[in-house]
Amino acid sequence: MQGVEEEEEEKTLVWWDISSCPIPTGYDPCLVGPRIVSAWRSYRMSGPITITAIGRLTHHPNAPDNDVLRKLSSSGISLIHANELQSDLFDWVELNPPPANILLISGPKELESLARTLYRLDSEGYTIFLAYPQREPAPAWLWKSFLSGVYKEWLWTSLLTDEMGSCSEDEDKCSQTGESPTWSCTLCAFSAQSFEDFTTHLKSKQHAHAVSIIYQYI
Repeated sequence: MQGVEEEEEEKTLVWWDISSCPIPTGYDPCLVGPRIVSAWRSYRMSGPITITAIGRLTHHPNAPDNDVLRKLSSSGISLIHANELQSDLFDWVELNPPPANILLISGPKELESLARTLYRLDSEGYTIFLAYPQREPAPAWLWKSFLSGVYKEWLWTSLLTDEMGSCSEDEDKCSQTGESPTWSCTLCAFSAQSFEDFTTHLKSKQHAHAVSIIYQYI
């Protein structure tokens, strides 16, 4: 019984690459966090869960607007502006040793770039879960190697399918993650104290300049 209780307390990180796996058109951003938690709870035992949306939150075709970011933040989702996912993922891993769960939500191209990292984390005792918009574009070797050991996979749209209403119908559903969000820009080494501070930074000349420099090498 004690072993079950310990397993139920395993931490879970949901690492959502919002650039390669954006919110479907017409979907209420306020429901993304609650729906992920609901899907996770219906499948997996309880335990602390942290959802982080990471990606290019500005200067990108899939960059969400301020209203979308606000709704995500209000549901307990942390926001990170970054050009790549690994360094911030390693930061979480250092603070949360296994056993722990990692649910990666990402497009096939980004998934391929993270394959070796996730394989290493799996070998170290982390349980890996995946969600993606589609499976076919990823190389065959990717699915036959490390991904064959993934504990469970979802299509992104299936995670978001539920009978919940919109935020305006039930505002409590916007805080189902139970987490206090954080806001940071890895590109500028900036940590915000509030959502307003974060969006002000994203609109600043300092941020725009940093983005322009980085994009020269992409």
